[in-house]
Amino acid sequence: MRSGMGIPAAALCVSLLLATACSIIENEGKIGVVEQVQQASLDKTYQATLKALGDLEFDVTRSDVDKLTGYVEGTTADQKRFEIILEKLTDEATNVRIHFEPMGDKPRSALVQQEIAKNL
Repeated sequence: MRSGMGIPAAALCVSLLLATACSIIENEGKIGVVEQVQQASLDKTYQATLKALGDLEFDVTRSDVDKLTGYVEGTTADQKRFEIILEKLTDEATNVRIHFEPMGDKPRSALVQQEIAKNL
């Protein structure tokens, strides 16, 4: 009686795992980054981000913005560290990348994205 998958099936599984890992690991090699384009200027998106974090009662420990990028980092009540990177795409479009340490938290990141959009 044969046991195991066999070489072709095992090779397929390895290929699928590698393809999945490559699609998840993105944005400077970080796992679990949630990225979304908000249809608003960088300044409006930055202000909406700070308001969203305040509404969620997250502790902001650093925030900076210039004409092209914005950066916000902080911690949650359960001491999860997060960072948010804002990048101006056009005068009315801003890319927002959110990452919770260490491996990402997609549901929490999606909630933050939702709160940002609500404040725009």
